[in-house]
Amino acid sequence: MKKIKAIIHHIFLIPALVLLYIQVKRLGNKIRLFCFFPFYQTGGSERVHADIIQSISSDLTKNQLVIFLTKNSKSNTYKDFFYKHSSCFEVHSLERSRFKPLLLRLLANAISRSSNPVVFGANATLLFDLIPFLPDHVKIIDLTHSFVPEAMNPVEVRSLPYLNRLTKRIVIHENVKLDYQKLYQQAGITDQKWLDHIEVVHNKVGFPRWNIQHKVYAVPPLKVLFVGRNSPEKRIGLIGKIAHILRNDAIQFTLVGGRVADSVAEKHRPYIDFAGEITAPAQLTELYKSHHVILLTSRREGLPLVLMEGMAHGAVPVTTRVGGIGYHVLHLRNGCLIENHEDEEQIVQEMVVCLRQLSEQPEFLKTLGKAAQDSIFQEFSDEQFTQKWQNLLLHP
Repeated sequence: MKKIKAIIHHIFLIPALVLLYIQVKRLGNKIRLFCFFPFYQTGGSERVHADIIQSISSDLTKNQLVIFLTKNSKSNTYKDFFYKHSSCFEVHSLERSRFKPLLLRLLANAISRSSNPVVFGANATLLFDLIPFLPDHVKIIDLTHSFVPEAMNPVEVRSLPYLNRLTKRIVIHENVKLDYQKLYQQAGITDQKWLDHIEVVHNKVGFPRWNIQHKVYAVPPLKVLFVGRNSPEKRIGLIGKIAHILRNDAIQFTLVGGRVADSVAEKHRPYIDFAGEITAPAQLTELYKSHHVILLTSRREGLPLVLMEGMAHGAVPVTTRVGGIGYHVLHLRNGCLIENHEDEEQIVQEMVVCLRQLSEQPEFLKTLGKAAQDSIFQEFSDEQFTQKWQNLLLHP
């Protein structure tokens, strides 16, 4: 029965492959930029991909920019945006099928027909499956947000045989460059030129600078905000434990994200306000403005946009030291930085101490909030982000 279902599934994929061939061929040799992204769902990486496309959209027509989406998305958060600014194709079913070799040749032929093509991939193993089919004149750029140790870094490891084909390797913070250094050493790649090939391009803050004088730091209550998806690395259950311990303190917790309550123990849920998934920028802005703390308990991160956006609105970051966060959050100078202890209960207890300190010292809270905003706008400007990505993708 399984074999019959598989055969039927593949039969239905034949029209999809033919249609993709016709649609891509119709674009001819006009395409200048070919992008490979996994999703258009809610997520920090997806938001960055949208920001990158926004930064170059005024220079490319819809027929000059193609996006291939390689995995099945759980939500449609950025779908309309990607389809508006590009010729967009969802190839996840074909990528997982026996037609994958035909898909790779179809894509390679389309790229080869373009006169000066640039291929850009982020978190997409399909890019490195495609590289052997691409001629030497194709410029290839890849972006890494963070390493995923528990997944054995499939994209990063898959890229190792093709370092000489990458025109540029981009990372979003210095810590990822160090991760690559370790990976290269483990693989016996010792030539310094491959590390020099890596460029750090920070994400941008997608909001204009807000006058922090309008923020009300009068406490109690201290208002604590989490914004994110429900995924294991976020360790949302720890927030439930923190809220439970502080249930008799004048501290309010708001969690924003789809089904995040599922990760909080039932006995801890009464002490948290679950706001559901919110993606509208105006609504998120109001949340950042009205909350005093942006809270992260993650076991791994790149450089979370929600942290940057909260800080941009004067919310004090209380976060674990993971990914690139430690480069930008300085303990008791512009936030509270908690070591990513192996003992999660120690993380909980240290965050409890920090939140109590902020709730009891409104002037200190205000000082950290202002310092958080200042540091973000000094390091993450819209202009620098746009200029760098335009140079990388339009003039490599």
